[in-house]
Formats: sequence, structure tokens, C-alpha cells
Amino acid sequence: MPKREPPKQFKFKSRDGSEYTIGDLGKSTALTREKLEESIRNQAAWSESSPHVQVDAHMSAVLRARREASDWLEGLKQIELELHQRHSKDERKRLRQLFNHYSKLLAETLATMGEYEDALSVLPKHETGLRREWKALLEAVWKDDEHICGGACEEAFNSDPNLMTRERIHAFVFSKKHGKVMPAVKAACGDLNVRPLTGDLLKRHTARKQADEIIQGRTPKEAVAALQEAGLTAEKVLRA
Repeated sequence: MPKREPPKQFKFKSRDGSEYTIGDLGKSTALTREKLEESIRNQAAWSESSPHVQVDAHMSAVLRARREASDWLEGLKQIELELHQRHSKDERKRLRQLFNHYSKLLAETLATMGEYEDALSVLPKHETGLRREWKALLEAVWKDDEHICGGACEEAFNSDPNLMTRERIHAFVFSKKHGKVMPAVKAACGDLNVRPLTGDLLKRHTARKQADEIIQGRTPKEAVAALQEAGLTAEKVLRA
């Protein structure tokens, strides 16, 4: 009976030069199918328990991610098992590329579900932009809804002539704290908070939604006339 070779680990370097490892002891696939299925069940419970959840474009993306996550995890596990077999240099290079590709796909579905901690654990290390974004959103989700960034924000707004408003909607994300899709609000100073819209930002968002509904199916000339009739001027939409 041939001697069984011990499981291998494969060490690589990311684009920034830092080393990372995949294999039995690597952290890349520490996320198990059981843990992922638990996350999916929890996410479903959070979304379904809220009477405010509507299946709009943002929530549709969450539901699609919930369906896809298990497939990406299974594909990732299969590729990692294949990496323990003997392959040519070119075949191993292709497998490493597939491993990173599936890792990113899985991480993106987890982030869409609001599972930022798990998403960060499987995201390839060279994806520094996504890592920075998801860390900021994770912190923003659990930040106090009443958090105020203070005088630095006012100073940043007054010193930048390109800024039209003190706050803007950075993205819509699923918040585990709120149990539904929520706006991530970014202040002029860069502070990020996932919270309900209030004040001028709420008025501006409402005006834009109304404008979007009015222009659907109209020619540009008809849309302009309809917006003017509804009183939705550029000033109201952009600076409300």
C-alpha cells in the first residue's frame, strides 16, 4: 500500500507582498457549510420578522445572495481539495486563480447578506479595496443611530466647494442590527453610519424616488414637463 502523503499547504504572496496560505490549516475556508447555513437561516429570520421589509431591488439582491452562497462555498471546498493533488505548474496556477475567484464570489454574497465578519474571513487578501469598504460598513452597522460626528464635519463641508450636502447616501446594505436593508449615510468628514434617514436627507431621498417614478416610460421632454408640474426641481432634488 503506497505511503499516504500528508496534506499540503500552499504559500503565496498577494499583490502588496504580504504572504498568505491555503490548505488544511489556512483560514480561507474556515467557514463551514453548517456555519454558512446558520447564517442564511439567521438572515432569513431577521428579514422575515420585520414588517417593513419590501422586496425591492436591494432586498432582491439579498435574497439572491442567500441562494448562491452555499454553491460558492461548495465550489471553493472542491477547488481546495483539488489543490492537494499532483498537478503541473500551469494547472496549479489555474487552480489558485479559481480558488481566489470563488473566494471573492463567496465573500461578496456574504457581504450582501450583511455577514461582514464571515465575508472578511474568506476574501482574498489582495482585495484591499473591498476589505476596507466592508470593515467600514461593519463598524457603521453597529454604530449608534444617534451618533453625530461633530464640528469636524461642518468644517469639512465648508472647506470643500464641491460638496453640495453635508450628508449623502453611500450605499444600501442589509443591517443585522435593524433586520432590513438600510441606507449607509456618509457625512462630509467621511464618517459612515447605517441608520434611518432623517431631516434634509430624507426629504431629498423622497424627492428622488418620486422623480424616478415620474420619469419612467416618458421621453426626456415629457419627463421635464412632468417633473416641473410635480414641483420637483433640481434644487429640490439635490439640495432639499
